[in-house]
Amino acid sequence: MATLLHPDAPNFRSFCGLALPDGRRVRQGRFYRCASPRTFGPAGMEALEALDPYAVIDLRGRDEATVNAYVLPDAIKDRRVALPIEPKTGDRVRALAEAGLLDRESAREAMRETYRYYVEENADVFHDLLRLAHESGGRPIVWHCAAGKDRTGFAGAMILGTLGATEESVMADYLATNDLWQPPAHSTVHAVPEAAREALRRVETDYLQTALDAVALRYGSMSAFAAEALGGEDQVARFVAEALEDAQAA
Repeated sequence: MATLLHPDAPNFRSFCGLALPDGRRVRQGRFYRCASPRTFGPAGMEALEALDPYAVIDLRGRDEATVNAYVLPDAIKDRRVALPIEPKTGDRVRALAEAGLLDRESAREAMRETYRYYVEENADVFHDLLRLAHESGGRPIVWHCAAGKDRTGFAGAMILGTLGATEESVMADYLATNDLWQPPAHSTVHAVPEAAREALRRVETDYLQTALDAVALRYGSMSAFAAEALGGEDQVARFVAEALEDAQAA
């Protein structure tokens, strides 16, 4: 089960060491996901700095990142890379509420639509993230959105799927957010009517499955999605070989 890397850093975790079907494991010190470092305490920031990441990839929308800006520690202050994906769920939920149609199921469908949007309108952003991971030379990469839940969750599924993880492992990493993250007091989730709040607060299997189905429909597989990002199957193979280690070395 996934565990927090530091209690002062919400949703900060890694799938390094994960066993894959061929007996290899995800290399230690490579892939880290989290909520926005804006939510980190001082000790959490120190833990982030200690990774010496190649990049801290910010998937928040432009306004989100401006209003809720953060400053990285001096040693890594220039490592933030903005790859914005504009949040759309709030707009969908507000429209449903104004039409008197907001309930748990309509909120869940709004979330599923958000995950389709990741693939159908933001594939280039996730391709850029994968390219950064490939270009990192084996150094750690960290990626986040606001909660480290949805945009971050699909990015994690993309990397794990590219590395050949089982569907069960991909989903387990994704669903761990439900145990490792709670909306902070200032979260906009608290303003949503109670009937729909749970659908937005948590991640659900069918949310991610909606995105994975969209990848399969448009690209055929996650490997093909990665090949478009990295410039061919040979580059995907190089990325996978660098990112994995033999089980006995883990």
